[in-house]
Amino acid sequence: MRTSALSREETLALLEKYNKEPFHIQHALTVEGVMRFFAKSLGYNLGVIDNKQTGSSDPVNETEIDVSLNNCGKTLLYLLMLILLIIILAPIMPYILQFVVWIISLPIKGIAAIGKSVRRKRQERKERQIYEKVVATIDKKDFEDYD
Repeated sequence: MRTSALSREETLALLEKYNKEPFHIQHALTVEGVMRFFAKSLGYNLGVIDNKQTGSSDPVNETEIDVSLNNCGKTLLYLLMLILLIIILAPIMPYILQFVVWIISLPIKGIAAIGKSVRRKRQERKERQIYEKVVATIDKKDFEDYD
């Protein structure tokens, strides 16, 4: 099908008229071949005015292309994001770890403080009982002489 006003032969004649260097002509032919290859292999309907399959004047090229990631791609992307996050947070990582250890150790420190308080109260109670026994055994008569 012809899609332009010039045929291929007329186009080549114009190319040779304005480009005397063999490199430019060879380059143009190479680009033409590459464009044809990709148009055929990818199924593009380049410049076709009349669509013989549907009878419509609109090309049948799909404009919606799905470029979503599969599970492997998503996993790779998440792994890359994790590595970047670690690299970014590396300077403050010791402080973050210290904070996490502090948070985890809070309940343990609380239980230890409660145990220490209970032991101290028990010791005070024992000392008070001993003091009261000692005081109860001392007669006031023994201390009257010292007044």
